[in-house]
Amino acid sequence: METIKRKMLISISLVIVLLLSFIAYVNSHPHSFKYNDKWIIGRSYDEIVKRYGEFDMGSDTRKLYKDDTMWFWDKLLNSYWRTNQDYYHVFFDENGIAKRISRGGPLGG
Repeated sequence: METIKRKMLISISLVIVLLLSFIAYVNSHPHSFKYNDKWIIGRSYDEIVKRYGEFDMGSDTRKLYKDDTMWFWDKLLNSYWRTNQDYYHVFFDENGIAKRISRGGPLGG
């Protein structure tokens, strides 16, 4: 009987750890599976490029990565509002520090 309780406790603990890990990941990646918003905010242009590579397009204050990844529930629901939302936007201040993130279409359209 003691081994069954021990196995149950270990199983429940494992499930809780996995659930908390998933929640932490989703919290730090609200706009994309690929890019960690919490890490990017406050980083310089060069630090972001070093970690994720060159941006696909952009202007002086806004740079974009092409990102066609969606959360599984968006794919499952075939979310129409994400149809033209396949760019990950990073907004920079005058010092080249990332201040804000959003998801949207390409520049100019």
